[in-house]
Amino acid sequence: MTQPDNWVILKIENTNETDPTLSTIQKVFATWTGKFEVEDSWRMNSGISYVEQTDTTFQFNGYSGSCYECTKGTYGPIGGYSSNVLNTIIQDAKNIGTVITILPEETDWMTQGYEYQEDIQETELTMEDKIFDIVTDLIREDLNKEQTVEELLTLFEINIKNKQ
Repeated sequence: MTQPDNWVILKIENTNETDPTLSTIQKVFATWTGKFEVEDSWRMNSGISYVEQTDTTFQFNGYSGSCYECTKGTYGPIGGYSSNVLNTIIQDAKNIGTVITILPEETDWMTQGYEYQEDIQETELTMEDKIFDIVTDLIREDLNKEQTVEELLTLFEINIKNKQ
């Protein structure tokens, strides 16, 4: 079970998708504050399939089988590094017709209509979903303070060619 220091829920809407059942997904964007000699870090889950609640936490279960145990009262704010990463993801997504919104803290997570689907992993991803996943992986794995957006896009193009 993954236990972040802070977390937000992202609503991701693919405006190019014609099938309404595939056009919107919600994901946990989780962050950990770095300690001495350890950098801040972040992760985004595969998508929320269902949620459970305790007195002190929400447990967001993902399509991949992961579980993010998010403590109530630690929703946002995201630190500087993770905030920059998230802003980059939001902007890159916008460039390919995907809208990402940070849902408000007062959202009732228990009434969002998440449904666990055993066969969700067998669902064919759209090209936009694949691109978004590749961009997210590149940013998470390859981002360093020296790289420009152009350099990231070059890495992205190389990665797409390798995955085809």
